[in-house]
Amino acid sequence: MRAPGKLKVYLIFPIIFIIFILLLFNIELLHYKYLVIENLFNFSVPIAYNKDKFKHVINENQLNLFRKNIKDVLIGSLLGDGCIVRSGRGRNQFRFKQSIRNIDYFYFMFFIFEPYLTKGSPIFEKYLDSRYNKYYESLLLQTRPIHNELLNMDLLKSIFYIQKENISIKKNRYK
Repeated sequence: MRAPGKLKVYLIFPIIFIIFILLLFNIELLHYKYLVIENLFNFSVPIAYNKDKFKHVINENQLNLFRKNIKDVLIGSLLGDGCIVRSGRGRNQFRFKQSIRNIDYFYFMFFIFEPYLTKGSPIFEKYLDSRYNKYYESLLLQTRPIHNELLNMDLLKSIFYIQKENISIKKNRYK
């Protein structure tokens, strides 16, 4: 009886060799290459984005103006692509997510909220939409809960979200 992982190892090397040979002969199989790598090896490497590359999306005067009016920017974002979520510790956080296609807009918002963000922001996400068998990539930023009072997160959550308390649904009983 063979070990369960040996079949994968035996299949990986010939597939890598075939892909290498095909790429040497300049055969355009990039979609196939990524499909094989993603599905057979579960290999996903996040793309590292350098924020200095996107400094052109906002100048210093705009940045200072938006940071002075951060609450207005926050409200505008909540009306659009932003949301308020509860973190694991029970505190509210602002979260903003955009597709890679809108990367300039994402970094525009990133520079405005940069002093309030978690240390891991921006976060790169990649997920498979099983309906279309297509991968989507997005970037996410979120604020640290320690800035809740400064950004009025609890007040904004009470304004923008309906609080559900003790809602009971009466069941109709048929006799």
